[in-house]
Amino acid sequence: MNSTMKTILFGILILVTAVLLYSLVQRTSGGTAQTYPFSRFLQEIHRGDVIDVTIADSNIKGRLKTGQQFKTVMPMDYPELINMLRDKQVVITGEKPGNIPWFAALISWAPFLLQIVVWIFFMRPEAERILRSRNPNHQAT
Repeated sequence: MNSTMKTILFGILILVTAVLLYSLVQRTSGGTAQTYPFSRFLQEIHRGDVIDVTIADSNIKGRLKTGQQFKTVMPMDYPELINMLRDKQVVITGEKPGNIPWFAALISWAPFLLQIVVWIFFMRPEAERILRSRNPNHQAT
C-alpha cells in the first residue's frame, strides 16, 4: 500500500472516530429527559407525580413517579413554586448555573478541531513530498 493511500485511510479513520466521539458525547450529555412546557410541569406538581427536581437558575430538571425524566424552563420569577413543591413533599436540589458557555462550545467543537489539526499535521509531509516530486529544487520548510 502506498503512502498516499495510507494517508487517505488515516484521514477517514480520524473522521469516523471524531464523528463517533461527538455523537457519544452528545448522547450521554443530553440524557433522556423530555422537555415539558412549564404549565405541564405545574400540572404534574398538582397531581403529586413529581418526585424530585433540580433547579439551576431558571432551568428545572426532575423525575416523575413513573421514572420519566423531564426538563423545563421557568419563564419568570415564580416564588410560589418552592412552596408548591414542599407541599407535595418533592425533593428539591439547587445547582449553580453554568456560567461559562464558551467552555461548553469548545468541548462540543473539540472533535472537529482535533480532526483539522491532525489532518494538517499528517497532510503537510504528503504535500511536501508531492512538491519535491514535481520540482526537485523545492526546499522543505
